[in-house]
Amino acid sequence: MPELSRNEAAEHHAIEPRVGGAPGALAITRDAVLVLDTVSGDVLAIAPGTGRVQHLSKVDGFPTSLAVGAGSAWVVDARGGTVTRLRNNP
Repeated sequence: MPELSRNEAAEHHAIEPRVGGAPGALAITRDAVLVLDTVSGDVLAIAPGTGRVQHLSKVDGFPTSLAVGAGSAWVVDARGGTVTRLRNNP
């Protein structure tokens, strides 16, 4: 499971979750920050208030991009030429 480190400052509270190998893409939803690890294909959701990291999905191939829209998260597989819709998006 990814680690979580916290860095507190006088005027703000920064949350710095550790998400693994190669975080290469981010997308923002109403409830979470989604992170795509472009090496492992893992898609993680980070709760902005707590920094809690949840594993959402694993995408095969060569995932390079992540986006949200139409109520779903979408991942591009650059090598396979496909777009995968993630069904369990927060």
